[in-house]
Amino acid sequence: MSVFWELMGYALLAVFAENLVLMEGIGTSRVLRAARKPKQLLPYAGLICLFSLCTALITRQLDPWIASWPRPELYRPLAYAVCAAGLYLAAVLLLKAFRREWFQKLEDILPSASLNCIVIALPYLAGARDLDLGHVVALSLGAGVGFALAAWLAAEGIRRIDNKRMAKAFLGLPALFLYLGILSLALMGLGGKGGLPA
Repeated sequence: MSVFWELMGYALLAVFAENLVLMEGIGTSRVLRAARKPKQLLPYAGLICLFSLCTALITRQLDPWIASWPRPELYRPLAYAVCAAGLYLAAVLLLKAFRREWFQKLEDILPSASLNCIVIALPYLAGARDLDLGHVVALSLGAGVGFALAAWLAAEGIRRIDNKRMAKAFLGLPALFLYLGILSLALMGLGGKGGLPA
């Protein structure tokens, strides 16, 4: 039973790790793009789960080989990015060959979902913590859930900031940035990073 709660803890960690994307500003455009197209939100989050899991599993096999190179910290990011790009190419070729109708539905979101910052960062987290397969799966699922949660919250904000009673100076992009800033502060507080230094 303790293994189950540990897996849930890693899934929760991934949810908050994905929300760090909003706090750091990395990938915010992808979150906003997904938020503007709510029908694509769940497929996008599912693709993030799939690509992050596959990337983490493949790079897990490559890590001992990369560690044998001189200065492996220089090559590891390149290897992870090449792995994610290879998975993207494989997905495109397989979908075009066997499921053309799926490819046509996913064509717009496939590149950004496969090369999302979380897809490339998740293997670092898994490798640094030396996670087993179950924890990697939980972390990948949590990353997808975290992305979906962040994009859904952004979509709600986008929908609500079109308020005609708002001052003209704040309409549009300024209101969106204010909303994302407040949302980032709230998520940072939930993630435990909001404390003041002693």
